Amino acid sequence: MDVGLAQLMFGTSARVLWKAIRLPVVLALLLFEPIVNVVCGFLIVGSVLAAVAFELSIVSARFPFLLMLALCVSAAALLVVYHSLVVLLVRD
Repeated sequence: MDVGLAQLMFGTSARVLWKAIRLPVVLALLLFEPIVNVVCGFLIVGSVLAAVAFELSIVSARFPFLLMLALCVSAAALLVVYHSLVVLLVRD
């Protein structure tokens, strides 16, 4: 068998295998996208509102303000990573 033909067959097989693996992953990511958007959105808005409300109130002097803001930033980062992964896998 010719080396060029073997490389062509291997490349075609790898491409078909990649598409066969990628399709269910993309399907699952797209099905969970509205849930991830809502949960991360509530975490972002809720943690900022809770941090500001508890910081301005006199309920607790030891409220973890920076921890709540870190939760907000991490939820936003998770959303960016999730959407980047979807874009990466959907693109041909």
